Amino acid sequence: MLAFVLVSNASALTLQQLTPLTVGTQNTAVATGAAANASVTFAYGFTAGNTPVPGCGNVTVGIANPTVLGTVQANGNGRAEFSGFVPASVSGTTVRVVAVETATCTVSNVTVNTFPSVVWANVEPIFASTCSGLSCHWQDNPPSAGGFSLFGPSDMVNVPSQDVPRMDRIEPGLPDDSYVWHKINGTQNSVGGSGVRMPKNNPPLNAQQKDLIEQWILDGALP
Repeated sequence: MLAFVLVSNASALTLQQLTPLTVGTQNTAVATGAAANASVTFAYGFTAGNTPVPGCGNVTVGIANPTVLGTVQANGNGRAEFSGFVPASVSGTTVRVVAVETATCTVSNVTVNTFPSVVWANVEPIFASTCSGLSCHWQDNPPSAGGFSLFGPSDMVNVPSQDVPRMDRIEPGLPDDSYVWHKINGTQNSVGGSGVRMPKNNPPLNAQQKDLIEQWILDGALP
């Protein structure tokens, strides 16, 4: 639920909740009510507080030890947007965001944004785009690779792997005990596995994709 912390000098500058409020992707903060073409600075922090705005006398923001995200110029209608990538590790964390119109020392409300846990819907596009080649796992393909076709988390989570039966394909909360995680990283031989790094015949997953899958496992490999 969206919550607000109002500081004493709050005005018409209004900050919306981050969208899409999802880790592993770009999120956007939108402030409205600024003066036309004014400079608007966005900042964030993790706990409530009362921090002075530099150069603004007694004006404060309701965040302890805020970190500046950046400054952008509002459009002619007083709307300012700032976008930035939110890493998977922020899953489950509450982030407070504020906007300040720097020329007038006008401070917005503080939005309280709690990023939900990573679920299957967040990582499914990665598997769909990288595991859909011939002799792989994706849905309409025969289960010729690793003995399974991947229709959903029930095909991986708490299911023993074919190469290393003592190790589940995905062990909730434990990436290092998840055989698919080792296959993605090319470390399957270190746990008694075989074959090549996943995805076969495709480039390795990038760091952001792997971070999201790892966080999905850490968050409990939720469906």
